[in-house]
Amino acid sequence: MDLFDNQIKEFNKLLLNSKKIVIIPHKDPDGDAIGSSMAWCEALRQRDFEARIISSTIIPQNLRWMSCYRYATVYEYRKSKAAEILKNADLFLFMDFNSLSRTGELLKFFKYSKTPRILIDHHPNPEKRLANVVFSDEIASSTCELCYDILIKMGFDITVDMAEALYSGIITDTGKLTYGSLRPQLYSIISSLTEIGANKDKVFQNIYQQISFDSIRLLGHSLCNKLEIIEGLPVAYISLSKEELDKYNYRPGNTEDFVNFPLTIKDITVAALFTERQKDYVKISFRSHGDIPINEFAQRYFNGGGHINASGGETNGTLEQAVEMFRQKITVFLKSINK
Repeated sequence: MDLFDNQIKEFNKLLLNSKKIVIIPHKDPDGDAIGSSMAWCEALRQRDFEARIISSTIIPQNLRWMSCYRYATVYEYRKSKAAEILKNADLFLFMDFNSLSRTGELLKFFKYSKTPRILIDHHPNPEKRLANVVFSDEIASSTCELCYDILIKMGFDITVDMAEALYSGIITDTGKLTYGSLRPQLYSIISSLTEIGANKDKVFQNIYQQISFDSIRLLGHSLCNKLEIIEGLPVAYISLSKEELDKYNYRPGNTEDFVNFPLTIKDITVAALFTERQKDYVKISFRSHGDIPINEFAQRYFNGGGHINASGGETNGTLEQAVEMFRQKITVFLKSINK
């Protein structure tokens, strides 16, 4: 029996009793969450389902070019409309998260809901009873890679728009194919997506070459004035206060790639980016090289998780407290894994 055969049978059964399907990416959605959501939205609409996307928080500007963006509603801006759509759903598709808390403010709609749920995700250790049907494969480079296999096995025709959405998730979740992308199967999928008609140059330009002037200035400030290396450790980090973000007119997605720059420094194997989103709340992105399990570090100390080389976290408290905790704990963590 092939991987996920039973889940696909259950998925098809649920589709038979569904008309209005709502797709839910995680809060603060990235390219993988949005790419997978957009691909499924179009796939389901091909089969005449009323598919919609509800995002808890804003969809970054550089991901809004995908064809099904017109079917997306952001809860933080249109709460009444989003609530009505959620209330009338026959089926939920959860994309790219392993814990219900990752739905942000939407959590209250799912806590006691009896509406069936399907989860498609590649993060480790999905929460028990998160969904009725679970597609989980942490070996996959991205949820979009996993979605491609499921869509093919379920007999969906993958259009050019779907192929470009899936490719978007793959390249963003692997840092432009620099980590989590060793499996030959991934490149077979990329080949298939380009054969379908996905224009990789168009995707790359839309995601990485539509950066605002303010974002470039913020990057310059980050690298020139805020980049720090911890003496005696292969660790570098950038910390940005809310005041600094506001000065450069920060918008979600503006700092998406910043955390990767410290890793280009010779001998640096761990990088972190701290952004103070609001008073006493800090978001953190982590990256690592090689076999350093930065996801374990994020989970242990910063309420986060993710992939071995790319993870995220968050903490309540000041920016200074978050940075100091990182400096202390990363020392302990690196010593523990190097024993």
